[in-house]
Amino acid sequence: MSARQLKIIAIITMTIDHIGLYLLPMESIVTDVARVIGRIAFPLFAFFVAEGFLHTRNLFKYFLRLFLFALIVELGLLIYSHTVEETELFQANVIWVLCFGLVSLWLASQKHWAWKLLIPIILIGAEWLAIPYAAYGIALILVFGLTRKIQWWMLGLILLNCLFIDIPFYTLLGIENYAKYPWIQWGSLLGAGFLFFYNHQLGKESKWFFYLYYPLHLAVIFAISTILTT
Repeated sequence: MSARQLKIIAIITMTIDHIGLYLLPMESIVTDVARVIGRIAFPLFAFFVAEGFLHTRNLFKYFLRLFLFALIVELGLLIYSHTVEETELFQANVIWVLCFGLVSLWLASQKHWAWKLLIPIILIGAEWLAIPYAAYGIALILVFGLTRKIQWWMLGLILLNCLFIDIPFYTLLGIENYAKYPWIQWGSLLGAGFLFFYNHQLGKESKWFFYLYYPLHLAVIFAISTILTT
């Protein structure tokens, strides 16, 4: 599969996830299935941020592009949240974690150890700001960027899931579980599994489509949600 094909899989599964999150009933099998399918998306997005870091010609322009789109999406969410009096929408902007992950990769690549000491601060800051995926997402981007074999990618993802996912095994052992994500996050292994088929070819270039799709699909889904609830 080319990079373009994998990105298409990512945006399709992301859309299914957001339909399940914002449009379907909270307690239903269909919603759970949609949310599990949606877990495929983030590992693919995280992987291509790492790929962008390794192969982009101008890292600053790449970061600036991500950052500007994060601001645009945040502005849209801010306007919408005031319209519907909803406060949790600030946690819908996944582009922030991609920005944080890209910066963390740059820090990790610096020769002087002092730069690397800033990474824990970024991880803590991401958790404090409550951005989507937060420390989990940044750590996954670091795994993809600092290791170049798929077996390490899978191992890193499994270990992160064990740290961050609400695993019933802890409860059975009588251990207090402070994990952040529910069991559906294990669907992320399906996303990493698609990387086995990556052929390192770009495919047809359509960079701006993927940037524009994120805010546009959120706008459509939130508009439908507003119509259904009024």
